[in-house]
Amino acid sequence: MRDGLAVTGDAVVEFYASPNEPEPIVTIRSSRSGRPQSHSCPVHLQPVGVYTALYFVDASARPKPRTVKTGLRRIAAEDISTDRRAVFVGGKPDGVEVYYSETGALRVRYDFGLGDVQAIAVAPDGLTFAVAGDKGLAVFDLDG
Repeated sequence: MRDGLAVTGDAVVEFYASPNEPEPIVTIRSSRSGRPQSHSCPVHLQPVGVYTALYFVDASARPKPRTVKTGLRRIAAEDISTDRRAVFVGGKPDGVEVYYSETGALRVRYDFGLGDVQAIAVAPDGLTFAVAGDKGLAVFDLDG
């Protein structure tokens, strides 16, 4: 399976079919600035959170990205489970949301009392995840 690459910058998200490709296959422009970051994952699923939405791209098929509006005012962190079935996003205000990657449907929403979420890391087993917020760091089990 090939790897794709999603890069966010100032008011733009670019999706590349491969980290070695010089030109993006899809570019999404926004009137709002995104946080600079990049990450790679298998081509068939390329999720990236920008401001209040998750974008999913199938870089091998080059379709228009599927957009899923989150319940967050500002996405600050995301991670994907090892089996690629769940996408975890967190940010402001005080929450973590888990989405089914195939459909983009919300699976569950958490408020752990950690303040605005700054980072999320899903364990390789896909059953536990760590959340860092303004008020601390904690590890949780995925319910449901």
